[in-house]
Amino acid sequence: MKQSKCRNLLIGAAALTLLGASATAYAIGENACENEVAGLFPDASMADITATPAVPGKRGTFRVDWSVQTNQETARGFCKVTGSGDVVRVKTEYHKKYRSSGNDQYDGFYYDEQMGKWRDNNGEICNTCTPDNGFPDHGGAGSGGFNGPQGDVYGIQLFPNVKRNGGDYTNFTVGSVEECARACSKDHRCESFNYGKEKRDCWLKNNVPGGEPNNTVISGVKR
Repeated sequence: MKQSKCRNLLIGAAALTLLGASATAYAIGENACENEVAGLFPDASMADITATPAVPGKRGTFRVDWSVQTNQETARGFCKVTGSGDVVRVKTEYHKKYRSSGNDQYDGFYYDEQMGKWRDNNGEICNTCTPDNGFPDHGGAGSGGFNGPQGDVYGIQLFPNVKRNGGDYTNFTVGSVEECARACSKDHRCESFNYGKEKRDCWLKNNVPGGEPNNTVISGVKR
């Protein structure tokens, strides 16, 4: 009886230790996700960002669902986080931005006044957001230079003259944008990349940041 009682006590202590370690990992994942999302939404304060407790995912990772709510925008998505707190992916599943001029927002699509273009809920240029499809006509484009998606290489959609800032985890020199796209397609961490035309440098990213016009860069987004 004493041996059985002792064994039960040891099992209970081990279970508590495991639960404590899991709780710590969950907390690390939640905090890491909040910090990463804060970098994607610079206008939001930490109080505007909500992250749910981490839940076990695939291959030893955790999933943390997040949401952002400010007076200017609403967004939600999830993070994939390792047990050590490294965010390997940030996914935006919904993003609606409110503009002060006319409060232009249509089911997640919003009008970028600087570019003179409609964007979808991932921040990409919406080529189907035309007056024929019920979107208001705001006139011609602004400063120009921002192209829609073109081409598809190794399952990567290319965006000529578009640079995406943030999310870099490695970079190297390649011979062409096709080589950069191939490297991204083979790396499970890679969600997008920048390829510099002048230096032929390839920057792999673990998320898909919004794009901005840059004539020296081609970006790619994994499908």
